[in-house]
Amino acid sequence: MGEAASRPGDYHEPQLPKHVFEVRLSIYTFDLTGVSLLNSLSSNVTGAYHSGLVVAGEEWSFGGHDETGQSGVYNCTPEMNPEYQFYDRIVMGRVRGSLQQVQDVIFQLGRADEWTGPRYQLFENNCNHFCSDLCWALLRRRPPDWINRTAEKCARQNRLKHSKEQVIRLALASYKARLGVAQTEPDSDAAGAIAFKDTYESTFDAAMVHHEKLFKLPEEYADLEATASGEVSQPLDELVDLKRPPEQQDIVALRRDREKEALQVVHQCAKAAAHAVASASRRASTERAKLSEDKKELWDQAWAHASVPLLIQWREEAVHGNLLVDFSEAAAPQSSVGLAQRKREMQVEGCRLFLNLVSHVLGGAQARESVRTDPMVLVCTKAHFDEAFHRIPVAGTTIEAQIHISLQSPIAVIATHPWGPLGGSMADPHPRTVCHTFGNAGCSTVRFNFRSGIGSGSGSVEDVKAVARWLTRPREEAGGRIVASKILIVGYSYGSIIGAAAAAEIPEAFGYAMIGPPLDYGWALYMFNAANLRAKAASSAGKPKLLLVGTNDQFCSMQSFKGFADSVPGPKEMQVLNGSDHFNLFQSLPQALAEWVQRAFGVNMPDFARGAWLGQAEQRNSTPQAAQAAQASPQAPERPQGSPGRRPSGSPKKDKSPR
Repeated sequence: MGEAASRPGDYHEPQLPKHVFEVRLSIYTFDLTGVSLLNSLSSNVTGAYHSGLVVAGEEWSFGGHDETGQSGVYNCTPEMNPEYQFYDRIVMGRVRGSLQQVQDVIFQLGRADEWTGPRYQLFENNCNHFCSDLCWALLRRRPPDWINRTAEKCARQNRLKHSKEQVIRLALASYKARLGVAQTEPDSDAAGAIAFKDTYESTFDAAMVHHEKLFKLPEEYADLEATASGEVSQPLDELVDLKRPPEQQDIVALRRDREKEALQVVHQCAKAAAHAVASASRRASTERAKLSEDKKELWDQAWAHASVPLLIQWREEAVHGNLLVDFSEAAAPQSSVGLAQRKREMQVEGCRLFLNLVSHVLGGAQARESVRTDPMVLVCTKAHFDEAFHRIPVAGTTIEAQIHISLQSPIAVIATHPWGPLGGSMADPHPRTVCHTFGNAGCSTVRFNFRSGIGSGSGSVEDVKAVARWLTRPREEAGGRIVASKILIVGYSYGSIIGAAAAAEIPEAFGYAMIGPPLDYGWALYMFNAANLRAKAASSAGKPKLLLVGTNDQFCSMQSFKGFADSVPGPKEMQVLNGSDHFNLFQSLPQALAEWVQRAFGVNMPDFARGAWLGQAEQRNSTPQAAQAAQASPQAPERPQGSPGRRPSGSPKKDKSPR
């Protein structure tokens, strides 16, 4: 870092020869006294810091506005930007050139379409990105990573999410076209399409974890990484000639290229698994269609029992790049791809024989007992889960929701999402994973978009209550019946505290799970109403609760988590995922939720969905003695290194510095 800052404007540039200019970075924090809620979240939450690049006596930066075609680049007095609080300065280097040449570089960059006001984005294209590009244009150097670390991490999450959704959409369209199904037709009309989509999503997530190292630059770029991280200082006395800038490798471009290459590998893994599982699903659907309606439920259980080990095996082989798939389905029979396909067909045929045994030899309760599955089996199947879009009325308007209805279950699970103003929605992988986990077990599920995230959180609580009312009132979509009589709320991030508070006001809610509660920033997210919401969450004696956080969570320290957990009455369970941060908890959710259900309700996931536990669980949790004993319920042990939920080897530790 450059010379230590005491206050803005106290820095005096050194005397330099004519046509030599110092280039330095002014770093600001957000003004906590302003009325903007977004700014009040502070530098650690909203894209880290604001910055401006100082050269030739002026400070240049970038901001957003709504005027199409107009640049968002502006200048101000160095270290005196009135919208922010000055924090520090970093001298980046020196450049040789005339004042006109320096200004030409600035104006040429500022006129680019990328830096027009409407193109501003908090995470993808902010002031720090502009200053980084301007610094590169002048010096062939980039500012240190810590200045824009949080924004870059969120931007990466958005890029991966967009890439995943776009490729799945195209791959599914190609799959349906090959089967002769129109794109406008529901996925359920194309045999194996739902299995294709869900397998693609789950394999993509697994491959992202397995191939995490592919997203990092090779060891040959260690010096560049050390410089970018600030571990190695850049020489400040080297002059960069604007007419003949040095040839340097741009770490930003290298990282983006590396990310694209790694994503191609991940998508190839997901595509291979999706095609293999969809092929098996098509064959299974053909057999299922031959059965009478009264045998299909038993058949589905038998299929899960017999096929899931194969589906998991194929997914693992795909993740490791060992699954050979003929995407054209025209490979020569004796080729390696053809032989691999034939082997899978024989495995599916073995499943079919097992299904015939169950359907025709066994029967009733005996057959059901024979196909009773492990808590994780139906979670991994993902073959019969489907959602439909609905609009749920609330306060004179509606909220958007994706709903899966299972009339065989009295249980509905409501999944809530992270803070909307920072990009949170029901498409986030955490509520999606929750719905897939419980939906595949047999529960009804709902994930929805909050109407707004701005305010005290009371409106969001009303949104959850509106969803619960929709589920527990007779519905045309359910043939005039109620969808569910019991509600479980599983909330993530912003939605975790909202969901827990709503559970206190929903009579049908029998428990809740809080995933990654942002306890350290509740004052900002809920406009200083966090204490009230937390008090409501604590009004839950007798209701089973799961409190889950990662050791590297950026928004919830272990001290805050344990303090909150101590304030919540039992029965409760605390899970701490060793090595996980706020954004990758979804990777461990299927196992964490299944294990909690087993311990809290004494049944596996399918039995939980059927409501087989309701009588004994309600009796167990309703007695005063049980409630008193639950206050001292033990905490689930931390997951050891190497267990699901662990941060992949080589991932950075949580930054505990004030930056």
